[in-house]
Amino acid sequence: MTMAAFRPRAPGVRVELDPDDVGRGFATLVLALAEAVRELLERQAIRRIDAGDLDATQIERLGSALLAARRQLTDLRDALEERPRETEHRKDMS
Repeated sequence: MTMAAFRPRAPGVRVELDPDDVGRGFATLVLALAEAVRELLERQAIRRIDAGDLDATQIERLGSALLAARRQLTDLRDALEERPRETEHRKDMS
């Protein structure tokens, strides 16, 4: 094969990346992952409560920690000016 076989047939397209857009995209991805982890932790907490694995003090501490995590993620989402994720898929996962 010759080098001509590897040349693009259409004019080259240059992708210009703005560092701010890349950073915002990465922050949005991290936020989405953190929200998914928080949701999983909440579900696990509910399972443990329903199973009777926790005493009243542990339930109180767990609830406070989960509430604080939710607030921190809300603050972060507000700082990034992101809307909350759509919740339709959450119903399917429950």
